[in-house]
Amino acid sequence: MLRLFLKYFTFITFFCTAFFVGTGTMLAQSVEICDNGLDDDGDGLIDINDNDCDCPVELPTSLIPNPSFEERSGCPSGENQLELAIPWQQASAATTDYMNTCGNFLSHPVFDDPVPLPMPDGTGCIGFRNGKPGSPNFKEYTGACLSEPLEEGVLYTLNMWVGFMNAADSPPFELTVFGANGCQTNGILPFGNNNPNIGCPLNVPGYELLGSSNVSGSSEWVNTTITFRPTASLDVIVIGANCDANPFDHYYFFDNLILQKTVEFGEPPNITGHPCMQNVMLDIATEPGDTYQWYKDGVAIIGETNASYAIPNEQIDEATYQLMIIEDDGECVLSDPYVFQIPVILSEQAITLCDNEPLPLNEEDRIGDGVYSELFTTSENCDSTVITVVNINPTAETFIEETICEQEVFILGTQVLNQSGIYTEIFSTTLNCDSIVTLELNVLPALINADAQGDKTIRLGEQTPIRVEFTSLENLLGFTWVSSDSLTAICDTCLFQLVKPTETTTYTLIAEDVAGCERVDNVTIQVEAFYDVYFPNAFSPNGDGINDFYHVHGTSNVSQVLSLDIYDRWGNHVFSRQNFSVNNEAVGWDGTFRQEEANAGVYVYVSQVEFADGNIEMFKGDIVLNR
Repeated sequence: MLRLFLKYFTFITFFCTAFFVGTGTMLAQSVEICDNGLDDDGDGLIDINDNDCDCPVELPTSLIPNPSFEERSGCPSGENQLELAIPWQQASAATTDYMNTCGNFLSHPVFDDPVPLPMPDGTGCIGFRNGKPGSPNFKEYTGACLSEPLEEGVLYTLNMWVGFMNAADSPPFELTVFGANGCQTNGILPFGNNNPNIGCPLNVPGYELLGSSNVSGSSEWVNTTITFRPTASLDVIVIGANCDANPFDHYYFFDNLILQKTVEFGEPPNITGHPCMQNVMLDIATEPGDTYQWYKDGVAIIGETNASYAIPNEQIDEATYQLMIIEDDGECVLSDPYVFQIPVILSEQAITLCDNEPLPLNEEDRIGDGVYSELFTTSENCDSTVITVVNINPTAETFIEETICEQEVFILGTQVLNQSGIYTEIFSTTLNCDSIVTLELNVLPALINADAQGDKTIRLGEQTPIRVEFTSLENLLGFTWVSSDSLTAICDTCLFQLVKPTETTTYTLIAEDVAGCERVDNVTIQVEAFYDVYFPNAFSPNGDGINDFYHVHGTSNVSQVLSLDIYDRWGNHVFSRQNFSVNNEAVGWDGTFRQEEANAGVYVYVSQVEFADGNIEMFKGDIVLNR
């Protein structure tokens, strides 16, 4: 982002009035001369350190008329009223919005958040959309006829404020500037021939891309700048988002658009080289008719009147350098300061080493505890001092004893152990030193055997047995069953039992012997998702005891019928029942409607059925009622 320079609007002339007495001897100097390196007025302040050489800060006049949208013909009351801000006009058929506290229109009706307050400059701003769901090329742009054309090849800067709502409605985006020539030409403003989905200005003839800046914020105003050189003389500028289609609702605000030649803002000096390499060069782009003066710590450097300045090799102390530019019209620009400083690079580190571990330091192969200092030179030729604090840690040795059961394993580093014996493993501590662990492992023999039985595949709703057989019952302390399906009911201490899982389930048997060792075995029951339900297509409610009721048929995989509804051909709801079991004709339809026998014919049923695994299915079809 470009930093603004200090600018003289009434600059003190580089000579001053003297008072003379008698034969012309100078007795006193009334005003400080700003470029001679002397304290001319005797106040202890030299050159631009003196208030006589003070410069006020002020932005240049914008080439965009009414840049803060303060001049207006009325107060906005809704969308699309940019014409109330004089002399602004819509740049695109997708129209921007004028907002002003005078009319209390401060938010777009599609979005919750209003414009962030206070506004950067005054009471007015504009709002614009970048994209729309279903219309990704709906992009609103702000345009203006400039007070004077942009000159070909001249460097310009646009300094402006961008307002953001919340992060969802105003995400980061690429602020983009376009230009054209022919402000009064039909189709330049607004561009796109009244098509709100034309997209960006580059989709129509006559526009060029000038520059862009990536901007982000959240419920705030953000200042940003874009610098560019037009390739032709241009008198129209258009500002908005980039040309990428955007299928989302995004909205932003603009205020205080200052467009002017970059030199009018004040151009900071370019910096090359590095203080440690004694090759720092400061320079600035030249303009015809300008004169220059360099300053060190506010005091003029006599004879340095070029646009570039090389800081002397003998400069080792911190100093501040600035350039004063006297333009051909007599106005003065003072650059931002450059602070020359040779960095002092000092770093500290703490290192912990293991016994006899070497460290290359001060050309020593082995070192002990202590504090060591080394001097290095950086790639920029700067001195860098490194202080190293060294601590020595001894190697650790540990002996452990462990007992496991026959079916268990013991993990020692990378070793997986299940046999009695003595084992050694070398670990690294958190300080990367060796830690030697010696393990004496004792493996207890099995006192019981347990065989869980019953692996098979069943259909949903069926039940099946599982069982366990033990050897050496005298050594059995106890056992339990555990199900992988926490909702499945089991007898956790039964040798034999029937189970009815609703999904594939593994039953794990855990048996413990009198020595405290466990034996584990599994039974897996695969469950096929078999949904068996039947809806008859006819019944005859004639009282002969055969097929007199219409009801739902099914097997044990059906949990319940959640609903059964029957309609006649005209859509009359003739029967309804909820939450009942299958194969129960007592809850079925007896062929009556409003206590009268229903006519023979075709009816429609709709039913929801819940199965044993919780799955719910919808069924519908035709029924023939016979008399």
